Order: sequence, then C-alpha cells, then structure tokens
Amino acid sequence: MLVLGGGIAGLSVAYFLKHRDVPVTVYDTMDKPGGNCRTIRIRDFSFDTGAHRFHDKDPEITVQVKGLMGDELKRISAPSKIFDEGRMLSFPLELRDVFISMDTSFMIRAGIDLLKSRCGKRGADDFESFAVSAYGRSMADRFLLNYSRKLWGIPCHELSSEISGERLRHMTFVTLLKHFISRRYAGNAHYEGDFYYPERGIGQLPEMMSARIGSENIQLNSRVTGIFHNEKRMEGIEINGTALVNACQVVSTLPVVDFIAMMRPAPPQDILEAARALKFRNIRLAVFFIRGRGINKAATMYFPAGRYIFTRGYEPKNRSGFMSPQGMTSFVAEVPCFADDWAWRADSPAFTEKVREQVLETGLVRREDIVGCADERIAHAYPVLERDHREKMVTISGYLSGFDNLEISGRSGLFKYLWIHNLVREGRNIAGRVAVRM
Repeated sequence: MLVLGGGIAGLSVAYFLKHRDVPVTVYDTMDKPGGNCRTIRIRDFSFDTGAHRFHDKDPEITVQVKGLMGDELKRISAPSKIFDEGRMLSFPLELRDVFISMDTSFMIRAGIDLLKSRCGKRGADDFESFAVSAYGRSMADRFLLNYSRKLWGIPCHELSSEISGERLRHMTFVTLLKHFISRRYAGNAHYEGDFYYPERGIGQLPEMMSARIGSENIQLNSRVTGIFHNEKRMEGIEINGTALVNACQVVSTLPVVDFIAMMRPAPPQDILEAARALKFRNIRLAVFFIRGRGINKAATMYFPAGRYIFTRGYEPKNRSGFMSPQGMTSFVAEVPCFADDWAWRADSPAFTEKVREQVLETGLVRREDIVGCADERIAHAYPVLERDHREKMVTISGYLSGFDNLEISGRSGLFKYLWIHNLVREGRNIAGRVAVRM
C-alpha cells in the first residue's frame, strides 16, 4: 500500500491501516512528516505553519485523537478577534461589539444597506452575493469582502459561496440580532473559542501518528515525480526522478493539479485542462519574536482592512505556554499569495521588513520590543474555490474514480477546504475501504 504525501491526511490513512495490520509506505518530499501542519522551533520559540487547531466537531474522531495524544492534548478556551480600526471585535461578529464600536453614520448606512439587500436579488451562488444578502453592503465590505479578496486573491463575485464555511453559513444579520437580544438564540455552533491543542504545538499530532506508523514505513525526502498507470489501475510511482516503486493500492493526498500532471500516459485533454484551471493559494508567514508577556488573549486575530497584506495573525503562546520562553511572546502574520506575487518571491529581509512595519502600524507591538524575526513559505495552503470549481472537480473525480486501486484524500487532493477532524475521519474511512480490497 502506497500513500503519497505525509501530511495529516496521508498519515491518517497510514495510521488506521497500521491498526488493521495492513503494510503501508508513506512517501513525502519533506525531511519531516506533517506537510503543511508542522511546528517549527527557532531558538527558544515555537510556531506552527498556520493557525491550526483541532475542533471537537466529530465525537468519534475526537476520541481517536485523544487516545493517540493522551495528556499532551489540552482543551483550550481562547476567543478569536477581528482587528477593526484599532479595536478588537469578537469573531464571528457580535452586534454588541458593532453597536458599541461603530459610529452612528456607519450604523445608519449599514441598516439602509441591509434593507436594500433584503429587497434585492437572491439565490446567487457567488460569495459576494451571499455576503451582501446576509449582512448588507457596508458590513460585508468592511468585514468579509475586503478580507476575502486578500485571502483568495480574486474578486469575490468569482468565488463560490462555499468559502463561507461552517462559521458563516448559518449566520446572518438576523441571527446576530437574535444573539444581541438573547444569547440563548445563538447557540455555539459558529463560535471557535474552544478547541484542542497539543501542548508542544500542532506538529505533535503528525509526530505521534508517525511514531505509531513506524519510521521505517515513512520515506522522507522522497518527491513523487511520476505516476504510471494502464488506464484502469495504478501500476507504480517514480521517486526523485529515478527510483520506481510498484503499486498495489495507492492513496494520493498530493495536490490534484500535480497528480494529474505527473500521470503517464497523460490523461485526456479535457482532464488536463480542468486540472490546469484550478488555483491554489500559498501562505507566507512572517514571525516576530517579542519581549514582553503578551499582546492579548486572542487565539487568532483577523485583519480585514485592505491596507495590511496579512489576513490573520496569532500569538502561539495563547495556544500553549510552551511556545515562547518566560517573559517573551511571538506574533505570526499570515500573508496569502500566489507563486508569482512579490510576497512569495521576495527575499526574507524585504518581506519581514514590510510586514513588520504594518504590524507596528496596528499598535499591537512596539518596535523596541521586537528582538528577532523569521519567515516560512507554505505552498498549496488553500484551494481557491471559484464559482466553477465544482464542475472542474466533477470532471477530474469522474476520471480518477475509474482507477480501481486509487483513493484520493486531503485538502489539496480533494480540492476542498477541510479541517483536521475532517482529514482524520477521511483517513479512517479510506483505510477501511482499502483493507477490504487487500
């Protein structure tokens, strides 16, 4: 059994296959398992490759992960916040914050815009229409659309409404108003202040999975460079341009664009064109090591204003005290970009300097307290869900489903925005199907 990709998705498959005593080998291009879900340590500071958390959304999977992690997995209660004109608002938005923080003229304009949106056209499947319909133009522009344009890199009317995700899908101005009147109407489904987190960083999860799988079953520094098939079955893979490995069963978590491009013989032209049309958004982190006890208590801070190139920031010690030394903290800013953008191509000094100046502009950090910095690139961080992405993926998935010994998983493989609990669940499901076939 071959698993392509050693992130959470691939390791989950291998982990559950080992539980079933099915032989498995994982191939990953990096020198450490975890993919885009790793913890990096520089000096005495640790930070994750993204604002990762494990949410208790799937009770059965929560039990599995708790069983794996034991006492290392801690329940954390820390709110997320929106940085708006120097103020910290609750995330997701609460009307209490809006009424207290916004000036009267904005609130009047927002109210008029909301009434207009209720009288306007409904049912469009793009994110801009969804946001304006739910919140009105003024609120949507200020808190959702600017942020989304930065995050995804394309106009919001070209994005699928699916990017609203679980946090916003059932949240409208009406539900916020109910929450303002009485908290019992709101429920807690869209609030993200409670989550689980490993004591020494999210990288502990793939590390402990890898320990159970066995290092002898994980081939690191092994880039998949070719995928061979006979149009009905996967026959083998090429590693690092030279080594050939025969395949009985294959699970791929590689970016679907890369998987299709590496197939030999090449897929039909319509499949190639559908894959080439898919976009991924990269993330580059700017990390600042800071003298002081902390910035605030937020787990994650969102920055919707267009003048900041970063969309999100977080203070790792608010997830675990082990992430920073005594009397120190750190701040990680996420900058979304495509591979040809300045933010991805710039050298480290230029990139960190630009982000540092913008972080200082927020007033959250003082220049004299920054004692060091670092940066990290994360490729294929998010699939860009354009309005027609589903049609493209139906075409690609229909083709790949014709191979009877191939399974696809992972955010990049399935081209879906998935959370850690989703990836672990899918890994368990795939392991069950594969075990039956072997």
